[in-house]
Amino acid sequence: MATIVETIPMLLHLSLFLFFGGLVAFLVPINISLAYIISAILFFCCGFYFLVTILPILDLSCPYWTPLSSVLWSILLELKVLYQRDADGNRVLILSHMSKAREADAIVITPERDHRDMKAMCWTISALREDNEFEPFVEVIPNVVSGIDYSAKWLLDALMMHEDINVRLGHRIPRLLASCTSGLLDPSIAHKRAITCLKSIWSLTMLSIPQSRNLNNNNRQFGVFRDNLRFKEDTFDLFYNVQRAVPSVETYLLSASVVVARSLLDMQVERANIMEEKLAEFEHTYQHDFTPTVQDFHYDASKPSKEALIAASKQRMESLSKYVYQAKHLRTPLPHVLTEAAAIQLSRLVSFATATPDVLDDQFNKQVVELIKTFQVMLNQAGLNLALLYVAEMLKSDSLPHEAFNTIRRTFFRMRFDLPLSVKSQEMLVHYLGEATEQTASWSTRLPQSIIDIVLGLTRALTEPNLIVKATKIVEEYTKTTSNDAARSTLQKLQKMLPLSGLLVPQSTPVLDLFSSHVYADAKPLRKQAGVLL
Repeated sequence: MATIVETIPMLLHLSLFLFFGGLVAFLVPINISLAYIISAILFFCCGFYFLVTILPILDLSCPYWTPLSSVLWSILLELKVLYQRDADGNRVLILSHMSKAREADAIVITPERDHRDMKAMCWTISALREDNEFEPFVEVIPNVVSGIDYSAKWLLDALMMHEDINVRLGHRIPRLLASCTSGLLDPSIAHKRAITCLKSIWSLTMLSIPQSRNLNNNNRQFGVFRDNLRFKEDTFDLFYNVQRAVPSVETYLLSASVVVARSLLDMQVERANIMEEKLAEFEHTYQHDFTPTVQDFHYDASKPSKEALIAASKQRMESLSKYVYQAKHLRTPLPHVLTEAAAIQLSRLVSFATATPDVLDDQFNKQVVELIKTFQVMLNQAGLNLALLYVAEMLKSDSLPHEAFNTIRRTFFRMRFDLPLSVKSQEMLVHYLGEATEQTASWSTRLPQSIIDIVLGLTRALTEPNLIVKATKIVEEYTKTTSNDAARSTLQKLQKMLPLSGLLVPQSTPVLDLFSSHVYADAKPLRKQAGVLL
């Protein structure tokens, strides 16, 4: 039946050409001029029909074909004369039907396909003008991000930064999320839409597309780092409004706000690293390739003095440090505004230090390097605070936030344990470690083992002897009720970190440990967690 149905259009086309052929034969004895005109039209149509017939055979991406195309393809397929180029440029014999060959050619990863998909997506998104039309598109974004097709991820990243505001996902998705705060939607619809948008924001923020770090390109202009941000500080205000309007999506808001905050910190970390590298490159070039001359020792009075720049930078750092070391929430715009102000001031210092050559001022450059390192330490501290506050929220909640494991991994992914961390944050870490490994009435821990493993990894940040001792005791108790390899490995590392000044943890006998665990279980305060009393 399928063959018969496919044959009908071909018979119709054939009958049409035969009709025109008969018309020409009919007109020859009647009016030769009119016969010539009809013949010319017939030849043109035949030539065009033949061209459309062979085009899909010559180019599989051709969107046009005729019923004779598949017939001609089958004939050439039997003759084994159909070839195509693979991804490596080699000629490969085609052995499939035309429709399957066209489909395979359409999905092969090439720059042409990426460009074609980009144009198609731009047209599609611009055509989805209503929120209820655009929402299904946003709903599939997390699945695309979690997939294995890198081209699809690149496409989403390009759409995030698109110059057309009607296409740019970085504008359309927050606007769709803002519609949930209007109060005009049914609560169930607002709940579903908010979850859809928050999942997409989380996924797009987690999406990692490598960016060029070549110091010789435009990345030397520090403003380019903000251009690469997918969601900026104003997103936190939107999250706050959504929290008030749709409180049922709190767990999704928590994870989305945490990864957005971490992306802002990552942007500043990359910025600080580039500034440090640029200053080091300048000093190396100056010392090896530059010989100062008389005209190089001029001073532009219109520029601010070095002392004024250093003082302004220290003031910015002081404002930022007060916020960071108090371990306040980083899921608000204020800390990131302070961080941006400090980064801008540092970039001015670096630009001043590497300006077309003044005499090399070692003392000034050392001060700049010291300020950059201080900035890196505070960013690292802020990253640890963000991870700890996320753990605290998980401990307080009756259910885990959205993608809790991947979110907590993201918070400490770029942390540096070689930089100093505050004693307060170390105390918080040990306290949350104890709560996370605490056993419930069902002999399970308050957090899943996968998340506990990450918290155990954070113990590398401990430097205070008494806190190391406490952490060692907590992990030692935890290893008695689990066969977790990560816990045993962490215990070994902590024991190596223990001071040698008599603060070693005494090894208790099994009977005493059993007794103390029973006393601890009976003496625990009542705490509501996951719907049970502990």
